[in-house]
Amino acid sequence: DELARFAEMAADRGLGVTLEYMAGMAVGALETAAALVRAAGAANLTLMIDAMHLARSGGAPADVAALDPSLIGYLQLCDVQDKPLDASYGEEARHNRLALGTGDLPLAALVAACPATIPVGLETPMLTRALAGEREKERLAKSVAAAKYLLGEA
Repeated sequence: DELARFAEMAADRGLGVTLEYMAGMAVGALETAAALVRAAGAANLTLMIDAMHLARSGGAPADVAALDPSLIGYLQLCDVQDKPLDASYGEEARHNRLALGTGDLPLAALVAACPATIPVGLETPMLTRALAGEREKERLAKSVAAAKYLLGEA
């Protein structure tokens, strides 16, 4: 009910709302998030699919492809290894994702599973590399090139 009310308030202002889920949180999996979006019934409310959160919550690109495409409003690309590098999920999510194509996520399949018309963003915080002195341009160049390739392939 709160989510539906929030979406309604946003709609009154001409805004869209995306719901991001994350393993270990109250809304911790794709199925739960999709059910909430459906139950809210708001045209301006969609799902945000984050590649890391999808994988860490046990989801796969096939699960995304099985959704009604109108439920998906935003795709956030990143990469991680199958086995987390950090003991803390939050630490990995906030500070230590990998450049696209250097981890284990099935990014091409995920891009293909999403509607081609939605916005796509990159979330590639790499604090360890930054603290080691690597400049922003070098940290991001591989992810940007990989994203262009992935989106071009889709």
